[in-house]
Amino acid sequence: NHNIFATTEGQSCCNREAHTAVLGLKIHPLGMTYTTLSTIHLLMQESCELKRQFTHAAHKGVVKSLAAAGPFLASGGADDLIHIYDLWHDKDLGFLINPGEGAITSLEFFTPQNSFSPTHLLAGCSDGSLTIWKAGQGWQCMKTLRGHRHEITSIAIHETGLLALTTSRDKTIRLWDLVKGRT
Repeated sequence: NHNIFATTEGQSCCNREAHTAVLGLKIHPLGMTYTTLSTIHLLMQESCELKRQFTHAAHKGVVKSLAAAGPFLASGGADDLIHIYDLWHDKDLGFLINPGEGAITSLEFFTPQNSFSPTHLLAGCSDGSLTIWKAGQGWQCMKTLRGHRHEITSIAIHETGLLALTTSRDKTIRLWDLVKGRT
């Protein structure tokens, strides 16, 4: 059993009105503790120090999305590229060219249970497409799925890796069968 939480435009919780665009979505196992803004505020009151580890040339435009899992950090930009970094070895692993049209608006890694390293990266695009990449050695584009009419705003992958949910500015939520490659 899982809870589904949505973030809507201008709202702090789920809104079922048809005119509200759903901007964010996460799947959490039931009984899991959730971090609230007040908790984050309390944590931010403690002294923190940010230290630059490494710097690499990145996007030619705005960075629209970030995802991190295991050793990898992925950034998606308005320049239609996904940059991949190895945080454990402070290396720039290069970039992936978006097979869709437009900015990379959402990224999410899938890491199997009992694993430290992700096996797949899902990328949402401003044209409404969802691309599945094989993560790690080779970073191969496996499939591009189409279903939304506008940009994908968030991606949530089920813990089995068989299903994913996406939200879009077209005011829809889509459930994707990642095995069959369709909605």
